Amino acid sequence: MSTRSLPLYLALVVNALLIGAYLWSAGGATMHVRIEAVNGVYRVFVDGKKQIEARCDQYDSGPVVVSQPSQSPAAALPQPSGLNRLVVTDADSGKVLFSDGLSAMWDRQWTTQHSSWRNYTVDAYFKNPAQASIMVHSIDPNNGIVYWFRPFRHLDNGLDYLQNGKSAKCPVTWTEGPGTNIAAVGSVAAPGLELSRVETLKSMLAMTLRSYPLVAAALGLMLVAVTLLHLVGLERALRRLRLPDALLSPGGAALVIASAVFGVLVYISHNVNQGIPHVPDEVSYVFQAKILASFHVTTQIPSPKDAFNFFYPSLLVESHGHWASIYPFGHPLMLAIGQLVGAIWLIPPILGAFSILLIYAVGRRMHGARVGLVAAALLAFSPFFQMTASNLMSHNTAVFYLLTCLFFITVDWKRKSLAYGLAGVCFGLLLNTRPLTAAALVPPFGLLFLFDLTLDKGQRLATMRRSFAFAGGVLLMVGALYLYNVGTTGSLSMGYGNNAALETVVGFGEKNSVARGMQNEQADLASLLVVLNGWPLFVGLALVLLPFMLGSRNRWDVFLLLAALFAIGVWTAYEGSGLMHGPRYWYEAIPFLMLLAARGLVLLQDRLARWAALILPKADAGAPFATAGLFTYGVLIVLLGMSVHGWMLGKHFETTRNDYAPRTISELKGFNGADDRLLRKVDEMGLHNALLLVRVCSNWQCYGTVFWKNDTDFDGDIVFARDLPSMRAALAPYLDRKIYFADYGTGTIVPYDPFPLRPDSPGA
Repeated sequence: MSTRSLPLYLALVVNALLIGAYLWSAGGATMHVRIEAVNGVYRVFVDGKKQIEARCDQYDSGPVVVSQPSQSPAAALPQPSGLNRLVVTDADSGKVLFSDGLSAMWDRQWTTQHSSWRNYTVDAYFKNPAQASIMVHSIDPNNGIVYWFRPFRHLDNGLDYLQNGKSAKCPVTWTEGPGTNIAAVGSVAAPGLELSRVETLKSMLAMTLRSYPLVAAALGLMLVAVTLLHLVGLERALRRLRLPDALLSPGGAALVIASAVFGVLVYISHNVNQGIPHVPDEVSYVFQAKILASFHVTTQIPSPKDAFNFFYPSLLVESHGHWASIYPFGHPLMLAIGQLVGAIWLIPPILGAFSILLIYAVGRRMHGARVGLVAAALLAFSPFFQMTASNLMSHNTAVFYLLTCLFFITVDWKRKSLAYGLAGVCFGLLLNTRPLTAAALVPPFGLLFLFDLTLDKGQRLATMRRSFAFAGGVLLMVGALYLYNVGTTGSLSMGYGNNAALETVVGFGEKNSVARGMQNEQADLASLLVVLNGWPLFVGLALVLLPFMLGSRNRWDVFLLLAALFAIGVWTAYEGSGLMHGPRYWYEAIPFLMLLAARGLVLLQDRLARWAALILPKADAGAPFATAGLFTYGVLIVLLGMSVHGWMLGKHFETTRNDYAPRTISELKGFNGADDRLLRKVDEMGLHNALLLVRVCSNWQCYGTVFWKNDTDFDGDIVFARDLPSMRAALAPYLDRKIYFADYGTGTIVPYDPFPLRPDSPGA
């Protein structure tokens, strides 16, 4: 086998495996729901696991009604979606009363139209359901016993007694006797849904490989087109049209992209996001940044404490009468720089713009300037990047640290040990920002260093020195983490561990399982396909797969793939999907995915040209690189145009609006129900030296959107507190201020009435 043809044979092997996976996962997941309705006792099983058992004797006969929303909240799930097959069996005789294989494309509601069935068993098979319900012993669509389930994102289910369209607890009318110890329908809680792991894996593979046939067909057509166009002389014409190299400097182009991105991010952060937190975690980060900017690590807890706590369970850790954020210092440290200059909101756009330059530099060192430039463009146009690099969450900072780490690993310095030491420090800062992600990346980074150790036996000592320098940098930041923990919590453990109310679960046990973890990952993947690039869903992750479809065996490509899989896969061990601004837990995998996608596009040009050269007559000298590039970069321009069309211009048609993954920039306005209405009202009224008592409500936004404006000593020009009885009883220290009531719901601020007497007031 010649070296020249090795990529072709490798591509054939990889594509054979991908075809097998595509065929095996075709159609996605099947969910089996079994309901036994016998003598007033209802038992529900999902994929063979018992979910609930309860009793109700209000309905003793009736048909089966299956319902689902007209629009799925998860458009990226495999298709078709809906009821695929329904079997109703008489529970007494075992006779099949009804059996039908459906198309899975039925409308909102479907019924068997049989009213005389009494004791029976329902076996319903759903394809890729996001949510649905099955009613048994139905009198009409508003009366019966209904089992509802949401296997996408929420992972919950329940059995309800439905009367006149309202859920209630079934009246207990039976007397003591055999079987009466079963609780009434509507009073029994169901455990979280755990679907078949094999079926969930099928769903994820089907989503990942959705675009495979299209990409394979496109590659074949492009190869034929490149070959034919070369024969008619297009290659020579394109080479004559090449612009001077100075106009196409990749570094200059990357700088232009970063500058443009910075402008877009500033607009989103300041004008759309209004420079305020939209998630409780952001409030905690910003508050800690203000503490660090005051050159402390904690601040004294104000009195009364409950009037100043913005969220439950608290995202502030309490130690020896002082508060600090429960989160490590990596992200607040960056935000503190913004606090020092009075513009915290500006830090995410700055880090985002630097991330564009860094991914260019990393891609250039790994695979050349073209890969770096394409990666920079793909990242810059990504909706996921733009919404994350303009908010105040920690993921954008984590990616900045990660890319800086990769920059120092790949940089061409003579003092490699110094570069690796700095890379280790940056990896340690990643650990101090997103600890679980950093832990997940240890294996792929370790394999990379191990590969370097075996690559050049003559350089083993130098490679070992670099590895130790990297480890030293990491350990330095681990030490900083422990010192910070001691300063904030009084122990070596982080704020998470010192707040029992948070009950964060990492691992598998009573509160999490492999099945539930996989379902969370499935929800994240479905969201990623929507927000990663803003392309039509049929394009999916096609570019990420390209390097391997084209037969790449480069060590950097393998490293990027492993790093992405580890950064994504580790969240199977976490108890939730964390969907907010898209699949935010997966955001640190984005640099790896973008570099792989860029590598795939650039490699596509090379493979098309070389494979076309194998087909062309021997007398035709040279491979048609320019012709292949016309197709490759034409595809890139079209895809980037789709990103602009959907995300920036708001022309997004494939997905329904939801509360966790904005489809357009405009949908970031007021995201998560948070805006600056009270802060704007303060400015409009010109308030100074004031105490604002914020009306308490059931949502964090009422107080959380203003809490972060407090000074860390809670004695600034404006003090925001919750309007609690404990606060009204503790107004004495604030009687030299003007006191107001603030209502987030109505966006109003009014003077305190009756106003408390000041010590120097007449009659005091």
